[in-house]
Amino acid sequence: MPEIPVPFFPNQAFAWTFCGMLLALLVIAAFIDLRRQIVPKWLSLTTLALGVTWNVVRGAWLGSQGLETWRLGSHGAWIGAADGFLFALAGFLTGFGAFFFMWIVGACGGGDVKIFAATSSWVGPYMSLWIMVLSTLMLIVLLGLKLGTLFLIRGPKAPVPRSADKNVKAPLARDPRLARGMTYALPLALATALALVWFFRVDLDLVGLWH
Repeated sequence: MPEIPVPFFPNQAFAWTFCGMLLALLVIAAFIDLRRQIVPKWLSLTTLALGVTWNVVRGAWLGSQGLETWRLGSHGAWIGAADGFLFALAGFLTGFGAFFFMWIVGACGGGDVKIFAATSSWVGPYMSLWIMVLSTLMLIVLLGLKLGTLFLIRGPKAPVPRSADKNVKAPLARDPRLARGMTYALPLALATALALVWFFRVDLDLVGLWH
């Protein structure tokens, strides 16, 4: 059984709605993150709840058609729904574990962990790892472009003098996300869009675009 079964969705309309809703949630997360340097917990929880719900419905629908959802085989709607739930759970745990490690080493913020884990509940463990790698590469590229542009516009800046008051901390010291200079939600949205188009190209009827 492949990591991403084909068909993954019961029909094309379901596929487009599934992908469109996930991307809409990630665009909202990216917009808020760029403006406020935070992904609201309510948005992450909503994304997680919808991801689990969509996969349960997807599994039940596929099971009722005699198709396999993920690992449990084709044994009707109830087994399909359970398989969809397991798919979402495995994705959530994989995404949470991967980004929790990145949070420990200071590579991302707590909000990034939540929104990535929630996104992984939609796409499962296999695709979530690809999205993590791709979004990290995008983050590095975007950060490099941003720093390069700032350097060209402002030039090398003089070092900031230390404050006489040792109790006053620099703004970057208070927020590691600001020190990183780039939010993770935007690269996550872009990486997820690319992954959805590639992995679900058959379900979305985009195969002709790759020939």
